[in-house]
Amino acid sequence: MLFRIIFIHIVTFNLFIQPVLSQTLEELSNTVAYLTKGSQSGTGFFIGNSDNCYLVTAAHVSKFMDEGSAVKIRIENDKSFSIPISGIVKGNGIPKWHENEKQDVAILNIDVSYFIEKFKHRMLPLSRFEQKLVAPKRERHLVVMGFPLSLGASGFFSPLTAESNSASGLLTIKSENGFNQTVFVIDKPSIEGYSGSPVFLMPWPFSDSAAITMLSVGSEEAKVKCVGIMVSTLSDSTGGKLGAIIPSYYIVELINEIESK
Repeated sequence: MLFRIIFIHIVTFNLFIQPVLSQTLEELSNTVAYLTKGSQSGTGFFIGNSDNCYLVTAAHVSKFMDEGSAVKIRIENDKSFSIPISGIVKGNGIPKWHENEKQDVAILNIDVSYFIEKFKHRMLPLSRFEQKLVAPKRERHLVVMGFPLSLGASGFFSPLTAESNSASGLLTIKSENGFNQTVFVIDKPSIEGYSGSPVFLMPWPFSDSAAITMLSVGSEEAKVKCVGIMVSTLSDSTGGKLGAIIPSYYIVELINEIESK
């Protein structure tokens, strides 16, 4: 049996915004934000570099995110730092979300220069997103990270993680708005508040056939990747539930469209 060593590759960029490139869940949790307006809430996460920064969430979450909404992030000692979304929106402070017409994904251009110290090591670089329209292999370990039922969003501030596996390849399902959207399904359900959460593919050993596979030193597979965004729960009257994930391909596609204009 051949065993290969997992290699954790950490690179530091001397940029205005330093991206998250390490692979611990604790550090990845700093890329996640709690989004709230009154009694409504969801999860978002940050993508960016020294030139462009974005807040990403599910489109049905962005619908209630107006200039009166708040974005909460974690700072030292598990405390929260709350920012009016109008304070990080580029332009006149009114959020103008970019949406995919047929996928439940929304992206907002943000300017965090006023809060630069709070946003160091909080941006996921686009290179850490799966660029192809694929579902993760069922054997690989996935982690969803967000704020189900607003847990972790008050008092001590800490996103919750849920480990799962892909339970399907790509599927076409009807969205709440009645259009067909492309998803893959995980074997755990979403929970209210998890909508908009990133789904990470972890470089952990996994069982493949009769062997345990460990990822090659320095390979792309040995790096954490964001492979999707949690959008909904599929359920029936028997109580069975599955989580629906929109592939990260649609996030990458939408950002490329934004930056090409």
